[in-house]
Amino acid sequence: MNKIIDICKFIILAFLLTFIMGIPSLFIGFYQGLYDAGTGTNLSVLETNQFLMIVELMGGIMLPLFLLATYKQNKQELDIVMPFSKEKRLSKYILGYTLGLLILLTIWSISIYFSGFQITMVWSMFNFRLLILFFLGYGFQGMAEEIVCRGYLQGRLMKITQKRVAIIISALFFSFMHATNDGITLMALISLFLFGIFTGIIRSYTNDLWAVGAFHSAWNFMQGPVLGVSVSGNSNQALILESKDTPNKVFFNGGLFGLEGSGLTVIIFVIVITLVLFTGEKRRKYK
Repeated sequence: MNKIIDICKFIILAFLLTFIMGIPSLFIGFYQGLYDAGTGTNLSVLETNQFLMIVELMGGIMLPLFLLATYKQNKQELDIVMPFSKEKRLSKYILGYTLGLLILLTIWSISIYFSGFQITMVWSMFNFRLLILFFLGYGFQGMAEEIVCRGYLQGRLMKITQKRVAIIISALFFSFMHATNDGITLMALISLFLFGIFTGIIRSYTNDLWAVGAFHSAWNFMQGPVLGVSVSGNSNQALILESKDTPNKVFFNGGLFGLEGSGLTVIIFVIVITLVLFTGEKRRKYK
């Protein structure tokens, strides 16, 4: 009974941590009010929405700063909720980022093959600064979500229950974090759950967040600003390509939610998770 109470406590605390990432939304709401009243900038509606989205993404940096301040006197606790190894940090980050780019690009390419999207080039040199800002913003946002789910929640739960239980609970939490996003479907929730299972396994194997944070950031950056697909229901980010989903190909494009809502993504993640588990088991037996 005490274990169940502790699990519920950590889930609630993880939920509260998500609000820290949302602090910039307060300023966004104020700015949006000025814009709607006609006292904002002369930017177009699309440019304004992209600017506000970047500000919101940058808010991800609030979470690690908060946890660093909270646990500055207790390094042991900090290593549980924010496990960042000092060894091979850059190589782990690059590996995770590359993996995120490759898997997302593979799913998108298969979708293109089955006519899931119609592609338009939208690149201009004006988009370059926005591309850099989105790159940084998704770097903060992806890492922040992994700190909440695979760092704080999974890290805490692994101390009081089995690893597989901790991974499943953190993946469920991650999935339902997006339950109110535009275009959410049952398929999208399953896909997000599998995304959480995959990153949870990697976090468990590596015992840090460099690779999974980079994977998450790369996935969102490639999907939105680069390929022009909706990111978990958030659209209008296309800076290089714009991928307009074909209405009758939801299985391949995920509809309004983006590729995370597609059955294709579910299949790919089942395959990837199976390969990771098989490789990990072989490695364990070898050791």
